Amino acid sequence: MYKVFISNRLIIISQRSAGAITFKSGTLHFHCADKDDLKRIIGYLDSDEQISQVHIYNQQPEVLFRCLTELYEVIEAAGGLVYNNEGRWLLIHRRGHWDLPKGKIDSGETKEEAAVREVAEECGIAPPEIEVELPTTYHTYELDNGTSVLKPTYWFKMRSSDPSPLMPQIEEDIERAIWASDEEVAGYAANAYPNIRELFHAAGIIDDPAKD
Repeated sequence: MYKVFISNRLIIISQRSAGAITFKSGTLHFHCADKDDLKRIIGYLDSDEQISQVHIYNQQPEVLFRCLTELYEVIEAAGGLVYNNEGRWLLIHRRGHWDLPKGKIDSGETKEEAAVREVAEECGIAPPEIEVELPTTYHTYELDNGTSVLKPTYWFKMRSSDPSPLMPQIEEDIERAIWASDEEVAGYAANAYPNIRELFHAAGIIDDPAKD
């Protein structure tokens, strides 16, 4: 199964479940065969803001996902969900949303190297230690020149023992960097991007956002 956020709305690509499908307002279900079908479905999203979630079924979801990547320029990124010795989580506030430190993978870097570097650069701390890889998130956006981009972001749970004050990277539009408790993260999640909420859920910090 693949989860992709297109225009901040969840697209799920999977084989059709043998169980009953639950229909709810704002959710669409499609059988999808090829790239042309995908284009039509994305067109529905662009034309109807009431659509909040789309389930796309195909017997080979990995093939259909590859078709989706062909509709976009793919730019890979990596980042971290970081906790400290007090069990608090590292959050940044950028462009009006709570977020996690992440950035583009440079040429010659591994995704692990990029994730650690981005966390250190964006928050002004010593490179944290990777503990485990988290689910990859996918979202789309548009560049200033009109190019449509699909961004896979590879995430890692990390631990930081650096007691230094956080120093947000202002040149990357980061206004604040904080350490937040589980309860605080749950409160801030309402003002986080949907893919970030999915990551909070995968880490067990919040309930499943898809059920909201």
